[in-house]
Amino acid sequence: MQEQEIIRNPFRELASLPSGADLENNLFRRVFLVNVGRIDRADRRKVLAKTKVNLFAKLYRQKMQKLKHIYKEVEAAHLFHIDLCDAVYPSGYDKLLRELGEALDSYKVIDRLKFDSLRRIQDPSENADQLKKQFLGRCGSIVRRAGSKLDRIRSYSMQLGELPDLNSSSFKVVVAGAPHVGKSSLVSNLTNRKLEIGTYPFATKRINAGDIVSGGTRILVFDTPGLLDRPLERRSSIEKKCVAALRYLSDFIIFLTDPTERAGYPMTYQWAILDSVRTMMPATKLITISTHADEVPGPLAPSNYISNKTGYGIPELKQKIIDEAREWYAGRRGPFSYRYAHGPSKPQSGHL
Repeated sequence: MQEQEIIRNPFRELASLPSGADLENNLFRRVFLVNVGRIDRADRRKVLAKTKVNLFAKLYRQKMQKLKHIYKEVEAAHLFHIDLCDAVYPSGYDKLLRELGEALDSYKVIDRLKFDSLRRIQDPSENADQLKKQFLGRCGSIVRRAGSKLDRIRSYSMQLGELPDLNSSSFKVVVAGAPHVGKSSLVSNLTNRKLEIGTYPFATKRINAGDIVSGGTRILVFDTPGLLDRPLERRSSIEKKCVAALRYLSDFIIFLTDPTERAGYPMTYQWAILDSVRTMMPATKLITISTHADEVPGPLAPSNYISNKTGYGIPELKQKIIDEAREWYAGRRGPFSYRYAHGPSKPQSGHL
């Protein structure tokens, strides 16, 4: 059995980001409770002002730095997850990364304000109470701006967190075709078990997946409801980005057609979908299989026709997939050579 290498969804921890309101309330509550001992009244004001300025800056810096690992995970996202993020987050992955970096970097602005405020508080001619209030007021504005960015990211964290992991070490087959031509039934007939995977944006339902295991060779087979069942020209730009992510799931494509046209899609429409799939994934090997072999008259080659109802052609198609998978595995140049076969993560100039 091939060793599995999983590229995890880098967006799952976005849900752990604090809300803007919680961030602001916790900081100011902690600072409000600070007091100092019995000392001279004039000195006490300066000491209290410096203590609160230092504490606010320290607490905020610590909070933001604890979240740096989330930024680093998002920054290192694979192109598969970047494409899916582009389909979910308004203005896409670059905007998400920039907003997250700006929010987490905001502690640096507060640190600069702290040093300036402490310098002025030391000046006997300055009003320590007034400087403290000015510092906390400006910090409140900075925290609220950062909080609004975090709130925006959190509002999409559930959708982003449900995106699937990418298994980069297993041979992957995508079943495409018009709606209701039998894609889900074919996946069930080909595979040994159903697999739990994440949610894809713009899919009409959860993607069906299963695996084939033959003599130590593992193959993942995916159905793609709502993703590869319409011509390219009928899609929005966001949907096209979502579909683009499928190129990382497909080492081999089975395009299923229904020559009976019983589902209501004429062959001209089905061929238009086929052209779109080829346009979107030109480098991926593709074969065309017709279904409903039990309803088509005349002798039929099992290499070109299948029947989900009678099982005709299913063993031959399964063997074809296994042969393709073994050839794919044999062509790999080591256990981890496929990890970035489709390209590395998008390079980013990070904020942290």
